Amino acid sequence: MGSIEFLETVIKKICFKEGFGAVLAEGALRASKICGKESQEITNKFLRQTGGAGECPKFLIPLSLVCATEPRPFLAEWHEFYEPLIKWVKWYVSKGEESYVSTEVLRKMAVKFWGGEKAVDFSTYEGKALAVVKIQNRQMAKESLILCDFACWPVFDDASTKDHVGDPTLASQLLSAVTGREID
Repeated sequence: MGSIEFLETVIKKICFKEGFGAVLAEGALRASKICGKESQEITNKFLRQTGGAGECPKFLIPLSLVCATEPRPFLAEWHEFYEPLIKWVKWYVSKGEESYVSTEVLRKMAVKFWGGEKAVDFSTYEGKALAVVKIQNRQMAKESLILCDFACWPVFDDASTKDHVGDPTLASQLLSAVTGREID
């Protein structure tokens, strides 16, 4: 278990729906129902800790990378990616009436916060690893400062600026102000 050979075998069984792989191919919720009550309890506990099936790592490439590399529940990292996307979706669906986070603003955010426009190009894997590293590093710093996702950290967008893009250096500015040391 845990070897390359084991992982290849499991992945192939899931992909080709062979044996127990057919059960796993159903996804966490359906597989847990097939496996029984204890499996359902474990799955439900996991989904409560990670925000539920709606925040599925299969949904977006960066979320898959976060899921694969985080040793603990990873909601903060997902929030950093979802919050701007939700505002963009509102802009897209409402034709700009319910949000100012347009495609152009989202791309500018991606450059400033995640390392490049490719971070929000969902047709490619390119740019996703860099984005995830930046997200994870910022989240560790944010949590060390005891800043909250729901209090808008980091500040991705700003209605009062001309380009509506936030400032990724605000947390380091706050830390510098508190400690008296210049923090990059």
